[in-house]
Amino acid sequence: MNITGLQTWSAHEFRLETCTVVGCTSSASVLSRTQESAPIGPVGLAVNVSSAQSVLVFWTPVRAANGLLQYDVYFSGPFYSKRSVFLLFHLLSCFICSTLNSRQ
Repeated sequence: MNITGLQTWSAHEFRLETCTVVGCTSSASVLSRTQESAPIGPVGLAVNVSSAQSVLVFWTPVRAANGLLQYDVYFSGPFYSKRSVFLLFHLLSCFICSTLNSRQ
């Protein structure tokens, strides 16, 4: 049996029941989640200078996450030899970059 038309990254509970004229029995419930897909909608990004050595980076969430989100905040500048990457978890909506040193 192939069940189609489910939403992306949605949780479902499945249970099978079988019956005769005398009665029924059923399986244990099985929980499952559909696969992730790409997020939908733009991300609004803003940066505010908060001191001589730090900035406040914040953004708006996408319209539909369609999975567990990971936000990657990149920064570069004339004084950095490598692009720095901060991996942020899906629940974060703000990150303060203090002492803007490139992580090597």
